[in-house]
Amino acid sequence: MFRSVILLALVALILLPTTALATTPELGAAWGWSWGGSADTRNLGRLRLDPAQDLSGVLSIPVGRLNWGELHYTWRSTAMTRDGAGFHQSLTDLSIHTIQLAGLRSLRPGPVQPFLMGGIGTTYFSPSESFVDIEGDRYNLDSTWRLSFLLGVGAKVWLGEAEKVGLRVQLRTMPALYNSSTGIWFGTGGSSVSISGNAIWQWDVTAGLSVKLGG
Repeated sequence: MFRSVILLALVALILLPTTALATTPELGAAWGWSWGGSADTRNLGRLRLDPAQDLSGVLSIPVGRLNWGELHYTWRSTAMTRDGAGFHQSLTDLSIHTIQLAGLRSLRPGPVQPFLMGGIGTTYFSPSESFVDIEGDRYNLDSTWRLSFLLGVGAKVWLGEAEKVGLRVQLRTMPALYNSSTGIWFGTGGSSVSISGNAIWQWDVTAGLSVKLGG
């Protein structure tokens, strides 16, 4: 199911018709609110990430007709908790850094540009504690990099006659894989990449400013 959603989103970005050429790089920054993120464990129940603010930046490079290649960076400071039947335990503060390479497709030209986007990258989880004690047992906490994806929708609204500065609002999901495996094979019939695993589904909604660089 997870791989099907990613594939359908990328196909939609490729097949949407376009009529105008994007020519100007853009730089944006945004503030947002993030939520979601949980993982089931065998011994400890469910681990959850608390809702929190996040900050993000994006560099957009035009690559075709209403298409941009984008570099996204998002930082989120949250807390990880342990939930179960009749208990709720705070474990550690957690910094989450997400770096994504994405493709953005505007649905139409003009001062108001709704868009779709999808991409792939990595997410870095960095706990503030090196270990936690749970019911008398000690569990080590290590920082880790995880493969992650990006899917989102939003709109850019360019202001004034020059349309140099605009508002950018978006809704994103950035699932990070854990307990995952990746396989790559090559042969005379082509090549393929296979990814499997569980995902920590994180969502955010952001609003900020975009600035056209030159042009």
